[in-house]
Parts: sequence; structure tokens; C-alpha cells
Amino acid sequence: FDCHSHFDEDDVAVGAGGAIPGFLDRLEVTDGDPRANALAEERRQILEDIATTTRALSSSSSSKANKANKVATPSSDSSAAAGGSSGAAAQKQGGYGKIVQHEQPSFRGLAELAAGLRLKFLSPIGSNLALKENDEDVAFCDDMLGKVSRSFAAVIRQLPAGLCLDICVFYLVLRALDTVEDEMAFFRGREAEKEAILRGFADVQLEDRRCTFAGAAIGEGDERALLQNFGAVVRVFLDRVPEGARAAIRDITRKMGNGMADYVTAELAQGTADLDAYDRYCHAVAGLVGEGLTRIFVARGFETDDIAQDGAIAWPFCQGGGSTAEQQPSSSSSSSSSSQETTTTTTNGK
Repeated sequence: FDCHSHFDEDDVAVGAGGAIPGFLDRLEVTDGDPRANALAEERRQILEDIATTTRALSSSSSSKANKANKVATPSSDSSAAAGGSSGAAAQKQGGYGKIVQHEQPSFRGLAELAAGLRLKFLSPIGSNLALKENDEDVAFCDDMLGKVSRSFAAVIRQLPAGLCLDICVFYLVLRALDTVEDEMAFFRGREAEKEAILRGFADVQLEDRRCTFAGAAIGEGDERALLQNFGAVVRVFLDRVPEGARAAIRDITRKMGNGMADYVTAELAQGTADLDAYDRYCHAVAGLVGEGLTRIFVARGFETDDIAQDGAIAWPFCQGGGSTAEQQPSSSSSSSSSSQETTTTTTNGK
């Protein structure tokens, strides 16, 4: 299933998908095999996915063709390989191949536009961040929140006083971590450095009041500005966020950084090796946000302790400490990946 370039000279698979020669052929089984129907369907679906991806990539050179087909494709031009800015902008650690963009009725777009204009000019939403005079660090966090989150900013600012500052800092910390993970061009050939930053972010960067990534071409625009002035976020985190929320933010950042680091060298455009890996990656880059929010709500007294562990109870792969690579596969999907003919799962985004 992986490209031929993902095999070394000894014909051993080195691609992230873990494909091996003859993988598709082994899905063709005899009629007497009880797995025949299931495996035939898997083979058909995989071939269909390959064909769809091939069609999308073949039209990637033409933006008009992409717009007509409503398909978003990963960047494959030579500038990405060379670290060019245009390729680097499109090629991110979180870019996972084709994403079908569904048509929407035109009136829905007009309704959304009208709602946006009404919100912006007629009844603008205020903020509960309670900015104080000369509080430059909180003002920076508020400004960055509006620049790097857009849709989330209005919601976060409406949370109760105190809680909204905790969640603002939580969002900016994870946005900074995600910007490091997404950066491909700067860390090309320096993946070990990237992995070290991700794994140490909670205990190194979040303790450095003067933390800055100035001089490092990580991220673009406002996200790069956030990293270059990250010390302001750290100071608010250490001085203004109460201990309970601070412990939750640090722990979630540590878990997420370790989870992201496990996939630093993976080419996720080819999907994950199995559903267990898919579950762990999605939990690391997205599910942990919900766990962190819940713990902060509990720490601030807006929720009770009895809901704090729902994630770990519902999803066995959430349990355990350290990096996600060290955790045991979930019992719910272990049977589907017990053989070498694992299903390659292609994600559509975080």
C-alpha cells in the first residue's frame, strides 16, 4: 500500500504504514476461507482509496482543478522537499491526504455571513478576561487568542471570570505545542530536536519565564509571533493560573507532547498501521483537550470530581502514563489488528 520509495534496498518496508510486498495480494483468498467476503471488501476499499488519492494528486498542480473537484490534497511539489516556504506552508505534520469538501447551499453561506456581520457590528461579544491596566502579559494572551484561534476566542472569552483566563492559557499552550508539531521544513533532518522539544515542552518551556523561539523559523504569521513571545504566556501560567488548573494544563501538555513525539517521523498521509495507532494519535492530538478542559472545570469548581475520569474509563487506550507508544492497544480493536493484514486507516484531520 505504501509507495515503492518506502521500501529499502532489501525490500523491507520502512514506511509508516508498515506495508509489506504482496499485501494486497494476500487479501485475495479462496472462496472456502470464512474471511473471504470481509477481506475482499477490505481490498476493494483500499484500491478505491488509492485510486481516489491518485486522482487527487494528479490534479494538484492545477488549483482550478482542485476547486472544481472539491478535493484538498497534500502538497507534493519540490519546494516542500527543499524546504520552500510555499511547500512548507502546505506540508504539515497534521496533513493527512485527501479531504472531500462537500457542497453547501448558497443560502447557508449568506446566513452565516449575516450572522457574522451582526455579531461584529450590531451586538459585539464582550470578554470576561478582566484586563487590568499595565497587565501586558494578559493583554498579549488576549490579543494572541483572537489571532490564532478565531472561532474559539469568542467562546473562551465568555466563560466565567477566572476560568476564561485558565482556558485562554490552556489554548495558547497547546497552540504553541501544535505549531512545533506541524513545522516540517525547519526540522527536516533535525527530527530528534523536534521530538525533544515536544517531550520536554511541559517541563522546560512552561518553566521558562523568558521563553522564546526567536530565530527559529517555526510556524508562520501570528503562530510564529506566539512562539517568539511565549514567555508572556508562561508568566501568566505561573503567576495567574491557580494550582489545580496549572497542574492539569502541565499534565495534558506533557501527555500531548509525548503523543505527538511518537509520530514525528511518521508519514500520516499513508494512514496509520491499525486502528489502535489511529485511536492513540487522535487521543494525543485532540482527545486530551477534552480531558484537560474537564479537569480545569473541576479544579475551578464548575464540575464535580465524579466526571474527571470518564475518558480513562471509556477508552482503555487512554490509560497509563508516558508516551502513547508504551501504552497497550485497546481491547475493543485488538482483534482487528491481530494479523499482518491490518487495515490502513487514513485520517481526515485532527
